[in-house]
Amino acid sequence: MKTPVKSQINFNSGPAIKQLIPSGQQVVSSLLFSGQLECELSFHDVDFVMSTNRYAIYEFWECFIKDPYRLAETADSLHEEMSPQLVYIFQNDWPRFKDPFFRSSIFFLLNKYSVDGSISHGNFNTNNYSPLNSRSMINFHENNDINKLKLKYHKAEKFYESFEDLKADQVLFIPAGKYSPSPLANQTFAGHDKYVYNEKALKRTIFSLNKKFILVYKYHPRLAAEYRNFNHIMVNKLGQPTNNSVAADEIIITNLEF
Repeated sequence: MKTPVKSQINFNSGPAIKQLIPSGQQVVSSLLFSGQLECELSFHDVDFVMSTNRYAIYEFWECFIKDPYRLAETADSLHEEMSPQLVYIFQNDWPRFKDPFFRSSIFFLLNKYSVDGSISHGNFNTNNYSPLNSRSMINFHENNDINKLKLKYHKAEKFYESFEDLKADQVLFIPAGKYSPSPLANQTFAGHDKYVYNEKALKRTIFSLNKKFILVYKYHPRLAAEYRNFNHIMVNKLGQPTNNSVAADEIIITNLEF
């Protein structure tokens, strides 16, 4: 599902994931950013809590849910005055501004300007934005039951530090995205919108976690072996389960029964 936040990663596995979730159980996510799967599942009547330990991401989604019109108007006004110098200033220092809607409008603009959706750093082009982007954000709000979106902020340095807070009847959901087995690919830094991410630490946490979970990656041939102790579902680009690894676009890893 396309959401107001741009991302390099597109997920199509929502229908397959919904089939996994036991009836009546609440799902709590981690690594919230674009919210593609989180929104899709929420709008399809899954009891879902979108959570993050990155306050800038939480704040954008909170402002969007409360008042997308104010967010859109502020973003459009800022865009009219934008220059490359201002973009660099905002990338480095946007959280210092006092108004949460102003900060979240900058978040929205930088996400659209960015080549890959990053906020705090990276290449950008201000021509990537137009009032159609803010109109699309408003349409998303008006055309979906936004009241179904639930947000939670975890004050923690590392995203997986909140996993132990899950209740026994909750299911942990992690849209992990691209698998990066090389230590050089893991993020050892974090901007205000970036997670401190390490594949080994995530795997170690999952293996020691005594909780129900669903982990979603873009397909990588090493993942089935890395998580051989758990159940796997490969999904193609159409969102359909497949047994053909060549056609696989995503892989769902879970300890839920199916």
